[in-house]
Amino acid sequence: MYTIKIDKSKVELDVQISNEEWDKAVDFVYQHSKNDYPVEGFRKGKAPRRVIEKNYGENVFFTDALNFFIDNTITEVMRQTPEYEPATMPNVELLSSNKDDGMKVRVTYEMVPDFKICKYTGLTIKVPDTKVEDEEVEHAIEHLLHENSTYEEVDRPIQNNDSAVIDFVGFLNGVEFDGGKIILLKLALTLSLTLLRSNLLGIQRAKQLMLM
Repeated sequence: MYTIKIDKSKVELDVQISNEEWDKAVDFVYQHSKNDYPVEGFRKGKAPRRVIEKNYGENVFFTDALNFFIDNTITEVMRQTPEYEPATMPNVELLSSNKDDGMKVRVTYEMVPDFKICKYTGLTIKVPDTKVEDEEVEHAIEHLLHENSTYEEVDRPIQNNDSAVIDFVGFLNGVEFDGGKIILLKLALTLSLTLLRSNLLGIQRAKQLMLM
């Protein structure tokens, strides 16, 4: 049994669940999930409901049974009043529960709004210009080449745009400061460390430098 209250697009269902209805819902869940609750001394899926509840807690089927009952209630509401179709997940609030009166819950959700489809035929759509310039293609190719490039060791002096592995140690006032001992440095023209770049260009491998 349920009552419905509508507030704009919000639906509020007050659902009264009798003890008999609740017991049927719990038993339905038990029948469909008993294989998931092994009990020592019983074959899989053969443990009685009361035994499972004793071993796993008396409320072991509570959440699934409540969801089962609420789903059925909302399905019944939609069968009688299709315009109350939910647009959001229902929120369930337990209002009361006792052995004499059963259980009362409140279900609230936003329903699909009523709207009219406006005229959409005969509209003019401006298609954006998708022409790609040659410069953009070249830039994309260079980017892909850079992203997928591999390193090959060469035996010659360092040249511009080379990448060099440098064993680097820095000192400040005679004390070594924190920093990478070994760094991978790409000697591009845009390199901000201009002094370092200018001193590395033309250097043979394995040569030591001291920069002040």
